[in-house]
Amino acid sequence: MQICKLIVLSLFLVNQNVSAHAPADSTDINETVYSEENGTYGRSYGGYGFLSTSEAEGAHAFQFQCRESDRQYYLEQFCRRTDDDGTPPVTRFLGPNMKNLVLTRLREQAAEYYAYQLNAVGGLAPRAPRLPRPACIPENSEIWTNLTGNGILARSRMLNASAREKRDAVNRTVDGENMSKALLYSKRLDHFMQKNTLDYNCATVTETNRQRCLPMQYTQYRLKSSFPALWRHNAQQVGSRNPGGFTIRSSETDPLFDHISTLIGANEAAGDDAVTTLVQAKVLGDQELQNGIQQNDDSNYTNLEAKFESAVQAGIDAPEGSLLKKAYTAYTEQVARVKSAHAAQMRSEFNCLCSGLSCPDAGEAPAATDDLNAIRILAFRRPNMVRQALLDMTPSERYLAQAVLCESNVLNSVKREKNCQGISGGPLPGATPVTVSRRKVNDWPYGSENHFNITRPETPADAPYTINLSINMLVGASLGGADANGDGIPDAMATKLQEWKRDTEGFLNCSTGQVANFTPMDSVTPTSCPNPSDGDNNPREGMQRIPGLKFNITMVPTTDPNAAEPLVSIHECYNMDVTASNGTGVRSNCNDVRELFLARCADRTPTPPAAQCVTDYNNRLATEPYRLDRANSGNYTLRSPPGVIRHEVVHLMGLADEYSSSAKPFSRLGEPDSLMNKSNSSSRLYPRHLDNILEPLQCVQGGES
Repeated sequence: MQICKLIVLSLFLVNQNVSAHAPADSTDINETVYSEENGTYGRSYGGYGFLSTSEAEGAHAFQFQCRESDRQYYLEQFCRRTDDDGTPPVTRFLGPNMKNLVLTRLREQAAEYYAYQLNAVGGLAPRAPRLPRPACIPENSEIWTNLTGNGILARSRMLNASAREKRDAVNRTVDGENMSKALLYSKRLDHFMQKNTLDYNCATVTETNRQRCLPMQYTQYRLKSSFPALWRHNAQQVGSRNPGGFTIRSSETDPLFDHISTLIGANEAAGDDAVTTLVQAKVLGDQELQNGIQQNDDSNYTNLEAKFESAVQAGIDAPEGSLLKKAYTAYTEQVARVKSAHAAQMRSEFNCLCSGLSCPDAGEAPAATDDLNAIRILAFRRPNMVRQALLDMTPSERYLAQAVLCESNVLNSVKREKNCQGISGGPLPGATPVTVSRRKVNDWPYGSENHFNITRPETPADAPYTINLSINMLVGASLGGADANGDGIPDAMATKLQEWKRDTEGFLNCSTGQVANFTPMDSVTPTSCPNPSDGDNNPREGMQRIPGLKFNITMVPTTDPNAAEPLVSIHECYNMDVTASNGTGVRSNCNDVRELFLARCADRTPTPPAAQCVTDYNNRLATEPYRLDRANSGNYTLRSPPGVIRHEVVHLMGLADEYSSSAKPFSRLGEPDSLMNKSNSSSRLYPRHLDNILEPLQCVQGGES
């Protein structure tokens, strides 16, 4: 027991700062909407807390279980010792000192969080520290030392790389334009959640609307978690992950939304002598907002964002005394009021950090009477701060924190709700497969058909789980060519499907250690598969599951458009951004893809000559034709490279896209080399991807997880 306590003390005296990593650049003209650089946060902000490579990177740190066996495991990993009977003495080990150490660590993280927030909104004095060290934070706290030594509290210009990244990341969350976009997007989500149709009406989540409503709620949660100046977490909504867990600062945000509308309207009315007052400008702006917010198509919303950005720039350049300048000035003054209110809230919470007492407007009631209750208050007040702490901790620190957080009963406010609709069969191991048959909306409004099963026999004892996925591949009449056996499937197409199947299956089984090597489709050289269980030397630590995990992929060519799901159409050319031609519902033939490229080329700044756009298209067609296409989970092209096929196939197993979109004002989800972020041949899977694929097992009574 004493040995374990010494380990606790030594580990908690060390703080590991996490640095952000930049994603690979995207240069494809067809990726302008869906590129890492177009997200509000670009490279450095992950949405949870204030700094991480991505939300997905943190998923493994805070998406954990709290069953008794899990708690025992966390403490066993932390203390690395067991009783004589082989079980860790959980009750005896998780004593008051351990709880206090976790609380101290979380308070240090909270102090850092408040300091960066105050720095971002101008709440710190320009020359001297205005935040005294809280009494509950040790003098030798490395986090506090970094705050004072690296310039956030002392306002020094000598910031190290980690401090600069944290500062810049938090600054983005209180940037006026970013907050305005977040407010616009929240209005869009509110509209669709309240829309009384068969698909939505999310006021009450039922089995009918569950698949659409839960992703929309999760999107709102991500959005509101990312902008603490606009929304505060309502600590009295214990365990709530839906939008009801937040309270918007309506006294500041309602006027801000009105000023956004007025600014857009004033810019749209430039040169219109009939619009002479701010009230008239707001009427015009309200119509623009309605057009962008209430339409299904994302492009309408991105057009609204573009109009807002144009209005801001025009307001900066507008002459003094003009209607547009007045609208812009009123808008910036309201942004300043939002920041001022946020600064007051952050300082209030900082001042009561040690006491655990209720803070003005903080949303919690009773004072903390013990360490666990103080942890609950911190977690309910700032759940993203707790996520960030878990991400920043060393593995051993994290294990202890997970055990303590389980006892404090706050994890429901962290984890995404499980969705078991369309899952049946099992339990495993056994003779009955676990069957997944549903359309899964991974990230509103996009989803894919999930129709696969998971098997694992009772013998042998080490038998792996097997993911069995059979895809019907619809071969259109336009894909002609020799057909030796007369089955309607061109011989070249049948060969292509075999290549896709071999490559995708080989890649997945290589990732999980089921094969020693495989030859990618775009290579003639075999690739040695890493040992996923070699955690000391291999970044793929955790990829190996016990029992193991393997994949059985089948691609069945068909000419039947009514074949069973999952059904994927194969095209010569396809780009999902093409609008259906002539109202026929048929889109993305090769001519449509060409026209899309030329239209996007013409939208560049500065605008190139039309002849140059044609030349660029011809060069692309000759050298990299696959970059003209954009596949989705239901449509591939003959030109799709291996990475794209792998990416789209695992969509059919329930994995979501992880790249950012300019239509969503928050960060990307995935690491730069995640297969779900960058679908190129060098992208990889992460342990969380396997957890997601196996998630249906948690829905089957008696099943393993």
